[in-house]
Amino acid sequence: MARLFGFSSRDGDRHILATEPGAGGLTLLPFLNGERTPDLPLAKGALTGLTALNASPANFYRAAMEGATYNLKHGFEAFASAGMRFDHIVLTGGGAGSAAWRQMVADVFAVPVQVPREVEGAAFGAALQALWSLSNRGDAGITFAELADTHVSFDEALACSPRTEHVQAYREPYQRFLDHLVAVRQLYAA
Repeated sequence: MARLFGFSSRDGDRHILATEPGAGGLTLLPFLNGERTPDLPLAKGALTGLTALNASPANFYRAAMEGATYNLKHGFEAFASAGMRFDHIVLTGGGAGSAAWRQMVADVFAVPVQVPREVEGAAFGAALQALWSLSNRGDAGITFAELADTHVSFDEALACSPRTEHVQAYREPYQRFLDHLVAVRQLYAA
């Protein structure tokens, strides 16, 4: 979306902060290359709710970031409905560097967000798995959770807590996303 409007995603926080939750009524289903969760490999992106009043680069960018976040929450809810419980969310990778997106995730999920000090999450996770495998060659019996507790630390300066007013403000736009998701399932069923 940033490229479409001629700015860098590094400027994305400015655009998110210039708008309100719900992107002025825009809803983006960000399935530009199909989607794995939900299982819609043939899906295409869809933008709805466009009016003359909300057609701005900032709202389009926010709608894209909200759409990606809503899609993550949809997957998260599948885990929660299976009985899993979470006291925080850990963000890694490039998006974790966006203060506005970290806050959006905390607000949409209504759960605190943490960011590890180690920025290369995938490589660090692979190294931890290798260490766990080596540690358990004998009868050490160390669990992966114990290993992670020993080696993973979080950058408290990047942590976000949900803001009550935004948690409330995201409920209707998220429900709108889910309603649109139901509609496109019929269009893109494999």
